[in-house]
Amino acid sequence: QRTKAEAEKERHALQLEAERAEREQLAEWRRLMGYSEKGPQRAVRVLVDFLTRNFIFRLPTEKSAVSGKPVFPADPAELARLVAKGKKTRPVRVPTCGCYFIYSELDAFMRSPPFGKVCPRPACRDLGLVVLHPDWPTDFKKLEKAWAMKKAREREINEVSDLFGLDDEFVA
Repeated sequence: QRTKAEAEKERHALQLEAERAEREQLAEWRRLMGYSEKGPQRAVRVLVDFLTRNFIFRLPTEKSAVSGKPVFPADPAELARLVAKGKKTRPVRVPTCGCYFIYSELDAFMRSPPFGKVCPRPACRDLGLVVLHPDWPTDFKKLEKAWAMKKAREREINEVSDLFGLDDEFVA
C-alpha cells in the first residue's frame, strides 16, 4: 500500500507532466500559426491565397444550391444591375453552410414545406446543415403558419371564383 505522501507526490508529478505537455502543445500551435515572442506575424500571402482561392476564382463559377444555375452573371455590369434592382434578384449566401443561392429561389425554398430543410448540396446534406438566413424567421412555426394562411386564402379565392363562375383571368 502507498502512503498518503507517496500518492500526493505522484499526483503532483502527473500534474506537472500535464502542464508541461500543455505548454509544448501551445508552443507548437503558436509555431504553426506563425506566432513569435513578439506576437502574431503578418501573413499577407496566406490571406491573399485564401481570398483568391475562395472568392476571386470560385465566385464567378458558383452555382445555386437549388437550381444549379449560375448565381453570378458573366457580365459584371449585369451583376451591378441585379444588385441595384433589389433584393429579389440578387445572389445571397447562406451563413449556416456557406452555399450560394439566388434570392428568389432561396425565398421559395424557405417558405415551402417541409420547413427547416437541410441544404440540398451533398456536402451540406451529409453534415445535416439546416438552411437558416437572417431574412427569414428561424422559428419554423411562423413559416408554417404563414404558408397555411396563404394556402387557405388561395382555396377561398378559388371557391369564390367557382361560385360566381369567374374565369382564371379574374383570379388574383
